[in-house]
Amino acid sequence: MYLEPQEKNLFIRHLIISILGGLAAGILSLADIVLRKTLRANMESITILGLLPPISFIFSLSLTQALGFGRRRKIILFSLAVLGAVPLGLVYFFNYSIPFLLFAFLCFFMSVTVISPAFSNLYKRYYRQEIIGKLFGYAVSANVVASMIGAYMTGYLLDKDSSLYSIMFPAGGVLSFITIVLLALISFEHGKDAEFHPFDMNLLLAPYKSLRKVLKEDREYAIFQRNFFCYGFAFLLLIPVLPLFFVERLHIDYQTVAEARSIIGQLGILFLSPLAGTYFDRQNPYRFTGYSFMLLGIFPTLVCLSQFFSGNYMIAVLYLGYGILSIGMTGVSLSWNLSSLYFAKNRDTSIYQGIHVTLTGLRGLISPLVGYLILLFFSYEVAFTISALVFALSSFLMLYRYYKVIKPGNIPKTA
Repeated sequence: MYLEPQEKNLFIRHLIISILGGLAAGILSLADIVLRKTLRANMESITILGLLPPISFIFSLSLTQALGFGRRRKIILFSLAVLGAVPLGLVYFFNYSIPFLLFAFLCFFMSVTVISPAFSNLYKRYYRQEIIGKLFGYAVSANVVASMIGAYMTGYLLDKDSSLYSIMFPAGGVLSFITIVLLALISFEHGKDAEFHPFDMNLLLAPYKSLRKVLKEDREYAIFQRNFFCYGFAFLLLIPVLPLFFVERLHIDYQTVAEARSIIGQLGILFLSPLAGTYFDRQNPYRFTGYSFMLLGIFPTLVCLSQFFSGNYMIAVLYLGYGILSIGMTGVSLSWNLSSLYFAKNRDTSIYQGIHVTLTGLRGLISPLVGYLILLFFSYEVAFTISALVFALSSFLMLYRYYKVIKPGNIPKTA
């Protein structure tokens, strides 16, 4: 595949950022297990940890808009890099403080929330439309390999000495810092756009007016987001459920969790992303995403069933569940990151992706709390059943829209 010089330059940088970001994500991916298994945190603390990414996502639209152009963009990105790295570095000194650990992860999630919207703008500026999915797929694969290595290494070390998280988490912070700094060094604009623009507080409020305006005017994007909301609810509902289930019901160690979630759970993304990216370039997002959601409905069912087996059979069923999850999430990852390009067309892609991330945050504030309440008043089995049913609903809504409206060409003129 031939790449223009500017495409090649961005792709190389994207690969490096993906690898470093993947290592950081892999190292930090066992935070919920550390909370429960090593620090013996209660269910409320684990739920709060699950709420931190969506809290940060809610500010994504404002931060994306506030980035602006030229030097201001660089200044804010550098500031976010420091925000994410310093508290994680201080975990070494506050290693048994659960509140400080939660604060450090909030800062980390706040710092990385702008990466996806920022890259959406770069894809549109530097890549030809017909190769975006394929190049993104390669970058995702690189990110996944790095994440696997980071998670496996962390799980292995934590099984040797669980207190090593106080060293591993600061290391993840350093890698995250480098990732955002490298992003800041990429040129987003040219000419007048590269000049310094003063910061205006209205920038923090304007995006939410844009959110309402875009969802009101672009009906198809609003419907797509509604369907995606259902998927997100089913997935995020399990955030407080899974770490407790792993530790209290399955009694598995750090390395097994790392292998299930970060290796088996990402094999599909690793091997299928380039192929799926090419397929995504030729498909309607409703159809592509609907079948991905369908696969995901099998995941909570198999994880729940794993408790009825013992020894290697239990692990095998758990791994099978995560293997199917990895295939479904390959499609979801592409759709989550690239569907905004499809709907935005000639409009500002970063605003569309910022809306996407912000709505992820809003549903993420609800779902883990629902999962927490289900565990509080019912059981693991009820939580897994509800998750599977909502996954099925999200798939139905996507495919119904495609086969009954989009494919026959029945889209209203006002859409």
